[in-house]
Amino acid sequence: YGSHIQLQQPGSGVPLSNSVQAGPNDRWRVTLLPSVAPGAQDFIIREDLAGTRGRYTESKTLTVFRPPVIDSPANNAVIPSGSTILLEGVGVPGQFIDIMTPGGDFLHGQALVKPDRSWQVPFNQANYPNGGIIKMTAAHRGAHDWSEMQSFTLLGKPTIDTPSDGAVIDVRGEISGNSAVGNGIVEVLKEFDHQVKIGEGNVEANGKWRVTRFDSDMRPGSFAIVARQTLGGVRSPVSEYRAFNVRPPTVVLQKPTAETNGTVTITGTGYVSAGLDIHYTGDSNVLLTFKVTIENWTRQIDNWLPGAFSIYARQWVPGLRDEKIYSAPSPAVTFTVKVPPPTLRHHVGSDPFEHGAFGVGGDEEQHVAGQHRQVERVLVLGDIEHRQ
Repeated sequence: YGSHIQLQQPGSGVPLSNSVQAGPNDRWRVTLLPSVAPGAQDFIIREDLAGTRGRYTESKTLTVFRPPVIDSPANNAVIPSGSTILLEGVGVPGQFIDIMTPGGDFLHGQALVKPDRSWQVPFNQANYPNGGIIKMTAAHRGAHDWSEMQSFTLLGKPTIDTPSDGAVIDVRGEISGNSAVGNGIVEVLKEFDHQVKIGEGNVEANGKWRVTRFDSDMRPGSFAIVARQTLGGVRSPVSEYRAFNVRPPTVVLQKPTAETNGTVTITGTGYVSAGLDIHYTGDSNVLLTFKVTIENWTRQIDNWLPGAFSIYARQWVPGLRDEKIYSAPSPAVTFTVKVPPPTLRHHVGSDPFEHGAFGVGGDEEQHVAGQHRQVERVLVLGDIEHRQ
């Protein structure tokens, strides 16, 4: 009772602990100094009693445990999934290290500490197929000396939710998805040609994303895209591709012009290589069809019957299964073909007055917009050509 106790290195006398005074029951407890290295340590106990030079126990060995240190990946690092990731750090030589999520839900790896105190183990990515923020802590097996929690971001492939497989969308239709990392950016690229960027969008805190900034239109017809996310200058691998159909743009149809002879001229703007169909409004039957060879096209139709008409147009391209992918119908345009003036044919015999003054006897044929009717008698005013 009353003596002072301290742990020291044998021979050198270097203190390994603080110095404490034994209690009334001769019991004591010391704390190792932070300078004591983890691992096996030889020590002696020095006891000093007032008026004495002190006494020492024989040398003993203890194993000093300190929480392991995770050196790599660095805290808050960003690493693309699919990369070879090594968990590395230091610990007590000869001891096993368990690296887990706080609470032990997932085991990231296990390693045996080498004599130089280093340890290394490949990170188990199987628990994170879509990546995410990886939280980890390490402890010597059985010692429960868990290190401070640290984390890194495993930048996985984003997923594409919209459009669905085989869907039909516009050239700048909705593109969105999930499984990204908050505060990142997702880029959408053309499959097979990643140099063509369709657009990009910011990732929300819940991992959802949507393209809000378009760089280029998607080509009408069958089309495929991939997605890739970027965080802190690090790019993820590209996602699985998504194939769908893109409808061509709506035809721009100008108001037709109609001549009195029944010739109607229709002009418009279409998508080059598309098939273009013209319909009467309210009629699904095709009135006129052709392939668009130039963007601004013109078609002329002769012998259109008189009347008021309304037409619309839509164009189409082949889809994933060679089906027709139609544009939205154009706004309808109207035009009127007027009734043309009558056209006459007149023949006079050798006697100009044989059938009466300035009259024509017998039947004459009149052509009006493709229609025929019999005229019993026509009075002709003007010049008459006489054939002898």
